[in-house]
Amino acid sequence: MPSPLFAASSTHPQVAHADGHQRGRGRYAKVLAMAIVAASLAVVGCDGATQGEQQQAEVQILDNKIVVSHDLIHTSIPERYQPSYNLVGDLVPVNSVDLTAPYHIVSSTLEVAKGDSVQPGQVVARLEAKVAENELPFIGNDFLEVYQGDKKIDAQSTQNSATKRTVKSSGTGSISGVGVAVSATSDTADDAQRSSAVDKPIQDSKTQSTEINTPQQANKSQRLVEVTLVLKSPIAGKVTNIQSTAIQNTAATQNTAAPKDTTESADNSKGATDEVNTSAALPSPIITVANTRVLQLIAQLPLETQSQLSVGKPVNFTVFDLHKEFTGQISHITPDANNHTLTVHAPLIAGENTASLLKPGMRASMSIEYGQIELGVRLPREAIHEANLQPLTKKNPRPTTPIHGYVWIVGQDQSLSYTPVQVVEYFADSDQFLVSGISNESLVCLADLPKDSDGKILSVQ
Repeated sequence: MPSPLFAASSTHPQVAHADGHQRGRGRYAKVLAMAIVAASLAVVGCDGATQGEQQQAEVQILDNKIVVSHDLIHTSIPERYQPSYNLVGDLVPVNSVDLTAPYHIVSSTLEVAKGDSVQPGQVVARLEAKVAENELPFIGNDFLEVYQGDKKIDAQSTQNSATKRTVKSSGTGSISGVGVAVSATSDTADDAQRSSAVDKPIQDSKTQSTEINTPQQANKSQRLVEVTLVLKSPIAGKVTNIQSTAIQNTAATQNTAAPKDTTESADNSKGATDEVNTSAALPSPIITVANTRVLQLIAQLPLETQSQLSVGKPVNFTVFDLHKEFTGQISHITPDANNHTLTVHAPLIAGENTASLLKPGMRASMSIEYGQIELGVRLPREAIHEANLQPLTKKNPRPTTPIHGYVWIVGQDQSLSYTPVQVVEYFADSDQFLVSGISNESLVCLADLPKDSDGKILSVQ
């Protein structure tokens, strides 16, 4: 049996040779790896220099000629697109009312709480108020019952006929009376006329109070009486909001002395009551009732777009929170010549499986297509001048209406033309824009030239 020393001496040269061979291969691999990295850096460095040279391409502006690098010439490639108006906003109920009474009250009892479902004619609040005695016949209507003690005060027939109204979908309008004010949605011009008809008795009653000839009539018109106002919901839906904050007023409001200077805020829970001294005045609570199952988007367009729109026109929706697309149609178009705007209402149509997913307040966009399919070209950002491109982002790639700008076009005779264009879409992946107003396969100069370059000959070096 060989001794350990022999074994070590006999095997050591082989071990040493093998180890040296492995170390040699390791050094070669390291050198090769370093060479590859160095070559990569050299390539990257060359690319970086090339990009830098492109970005710093020289532009020579002469008297009748513009000289640019070939890197500043872009050949446009046409592609088809559908013109559209693109609006963004929050989804809101189509059918919604704000119930309140245009009186300062002395106490209020809420019969509903936020989130409660209500039916048409259901009582939502009971309000104790002081009103001028001569106004009593003009207070009640379909949404309000008025009681003086245990006696119900019947409204005059003209007031009743004016306030008999069904709250309909879409649009915005308001109806108000001496005893109740309802901001509601409506879908016809007749609703607005009926709204005005409700206001008329109020104005008449106020006129009567100012045209008093006898002291007895004057005292009667100014005398305040305590009444109970029973506020009802005109539609079926849910209570989406209750605003009932007490605001202290001076004693002069009720023409009596005020022994207390403090009030308490009303609680939004069912049955909560605000109790204050009768000399203090509180605003009426505002109770919002809405049908949250049918939602719409309301947005504005420039007035000149009216010729491209019509009631019933299809609309495509994208609800951002759900990452889902829906359809709908325009239900209401309201022009405003003073503000030069056009308010568009478009309800969203949801299927049985998706209706429950939609909630008021969700952010959404709607696209309204118009005209025929057109041709546009994609251009880099630097090609477009005098255009505010900031609103276009990855989340909002299409502007509400086309964005106006200018592009330098090279004609067949090599002359430059400062051409007006419209930006219709943004592509975030390439930072390019779809532009209309350029003929097919046009040559575009990317240089930011002075406006007096228009008409000069372009030379490429």
